[in-house]
Amino acid sequence: MWYRLGAAKGDPNAMVRIGAMYDTGTGVALNYAAALEWYRKSANIGSGYGANDVGCLYLDGDGVEKNAKKSMEWFRRAAAMGNVTAMHNIGHQYYRGQGVKKSFAAALHWYKMAAIGGNSAAMTHLGYMYARGLGTMKNEQKALEWYRRAAAKGSGYAANNLGVHYEDGAGVPRSLVRAAGWYRTAAAMGNVSAMANLGSLYADGHGMERNEALAMEWYRRAAAAGDGGAMNDLGVLLEKSHGLKASYQLAARWYRRGAGAKNPQAMANLARMYVHGRGVKKNLAIAMQWYRQSAGLGDSDAATRMGVLYSGRFGGKADYARAHKWFLRAAAAGNDHAMDNLGVQYLHGHGAPRSYATALRYFKEAAAAGNGFAMYDLGWMYGHGRGAPRNMQRATRWFKKAAAAGNWHAIQKLKDMSHGPKIKK
Repeated sequence: MWYRLGAAKGDPNAMVRIGAMYDTGTGVALNYAAALEWYRKSANIGSGYGANDVGCLYLDGDGVEKNAKKSMEWFRRAAAMGNVTAMHNIGHQYYRGQGVKKSFAAALHWYKMAAIGGNSAAMTHLGYMYARGLGTMKNEQKALEWYRRAAAKGSGYAANNLGVHYEDGAGVPRSLVRAAGWYRTAAAMGNVSAMANLGSLYADGHGMERNEALAMEWYRRAAAAGDGGAMNDLGVLLEKSHGLKASYQLAARWYRRGAGAKNPQAMANLARMYVHGRGVKKNLAIAMQWYRQSAGLGDSDAATRMGVLYSGRFGGKADYARAHKWFLRAAAAGNDHAMDNLGVQYLHGHGAPRSYATALRYFKEAAAAGNGFAMYDLGWMYGHGRGAPRNMQRATRWFKKAAAAGNWHAIQKLKDMSHGPKIKK
């Protein structure tokens, strides 16, 4: 009633308030059309808030046809009236390429305008742009400066990002204690990622004494807020716990919840449980379903696992041609395990014509990425003269590298070589 009296007297702020009530269904029935009408009225008499809110309705398609170009028009109109939220929204549309051509430089400009005006979300995004070098030269110090300013205004995202910088030693001396401090600050602000990050520090004993009970508590808080990654981490903690009672059944349950939240790692872990029959009945067909979904979300390890299952290494009839396709897909994403598996396929002619030269190439690519199996395979290739002239010095060098990477086969091979004939032809 009071807002309507104010609106009747031409108060634009009262008009915006009425619009917001219809927009959210607060005290009145939800009505986007009425919200749009009141926002427009306020904008027409100079309210930047009203103009910004009209832009939001067009951007989200609430009560109107979704139209990013129109939202940009209204955001610009609001920004011209000095509305810093609209400036941030313009930056976000440039960042995402919504209604305009994607431009990190333009996004940076508008984020900076909004940040100078005191908008904490813009400060956080500006920090991110400097941290990643988007639209500008990478500058960790400027990133930290803006994150600190945003955190001081209550941004949990910024506080969490400060924790990440201290955990990684990015732009500051690495300090897990300070990282934990910022994660706690962010978690107190309701930031879910910070809760999960705290869980990880407690689970790993980084920056504090290892405490699985506290790790579980923080993971549970993040999971309760819908964080699929935390659900997956709870599964890992329950599956491999030392201080808590390990439970494959509970681990599988959390992996399933994480998979339901579209977390690719949880999907892959649930698939692994089906492969080995841990906490669930062994079922390779169901395992493939979850690995396939995980791979569809970009998990190259899951794509590699699909290739392994099609190779018949865990039972069932081998289908090397399908395995080859999955290994190629994962290798294209840079997965070194897939590269090594491709080398093995070309070495034996499984799923592809035998080619020692191609096998050698894939082994080299995987070894360059630090794959110990590929290092061992290279030693074998040089020791047997496959794909390259036989060269025992190179073979021994690769066996040593593989052994240093922890490859058991290479360690055993070096022992055998020291006690008897090198490698038989």
